[in-house]
Amino acid sequence: MTITPTAWSDRLRLGDWGPYPAGNTMSTLCPLPTGAPTRCSFTSAYTTDAATGSYATGMGNAAYVAANMQYESPLTSFSDPNPSPGDGWTPGFSSVNVGEIFIMFVNDYHHTTSGYDVTWQMDPLAPNMLDCMILPVELLELVAHPRTSTVDLTWSTASENNSSHFVVERSGDGERFEQIGTVTAAGNTQQLTRYAFTDEFPLMGVNYYRLTQVDFDGAAALSNTVSAEFKQRTEVIVVPNPARDNAELVFSETQEDVLLIRITDSGGRAVGETRSVEGVQRVTLPIEKLERGTYFVRITTTDGSPRGVTPFVKQ
Repeated sequence: MTITPTAWSDRLRLGDWGPYPAGNTMSTLCPLPTGAPTRCSFTSAYTTDAATGSYATGMGNAAYVAANMQYESPLTSFSDPNPSPGDGWTPGFSSVNVGEIFIMFVNDYHHTTSGYDVTWQMDPLAPNMLDCMILPVELLELVAHPRTSTVDLTWSTASENNSSHFVVERSGDGERFEQIGTVTAAGNTQQLTRYAFTDEFPLMGVNYYRLTQVDFDGAAALSNTVSAEFKQRTEVIVVPNPARDNAELVFSETQEDVLLIRITDSGGRAVGETRSVEGVQRVTLPIEKLERGTYFVRITTTDGSPRGVTPFVKQ
């Protein structure tokens, strides 16, 4: 495999991991491995040219087989007039099996907008043995931040290639996930991109979250899974639940404050509202005109402090 930069000042880092058994998918292999790679190197067009007479670098070049090392010693900066003697080449794949999967990471730093070309040299007896796929996103860690009445999710990407969107998923047990939203991706970028999503109606207790990153051709990969515990200070339920034309909001203790009570549909749109008085434990809900479906009751004080969120079903 040969990497040919288009600018002499480019610096390149190469690493690969594997082999992984046949049957793995991007969902099982991503996020990318954190252990030591199978082989790696760091070089620049300037120092590689000084050692080999060419700006190209990579792995498995027979001309430099004697000097090829699994971990090529770092070469000096492109601006160093006396580069170190390494040539930037590592060994190639000498023995592989059908279906095995390798992950390759190539990182370039260039002073221009120039890119680089990657060329594979195949065994003449098996010219079509390689099936390459560019990972759509270099996804950094997903993080969950529990708030008073919501959970904020943040994540970022170091680069994106043909990335369409992120599907935000939630689970109450860490096994069965459901979609709770989508976030449009940047598409194509080599810049750090930050994203955020707010779960307006988290489950009581521990919430598990993950992302499914989807690119434009439908390929998808899962992120890491994170958790956040959501607690509300006052227990509150709707009775009866399911309800038909009448329902009450019942608190576990008497409420000394005046409360603002808002009913929203599953999409977050406000469909009803009422207000309690001081010193009550039960409040009648205005649900008689609601269509059948699932709704949420969101309770706050008059100064906006949240007191709880609870779902109910209208029949």
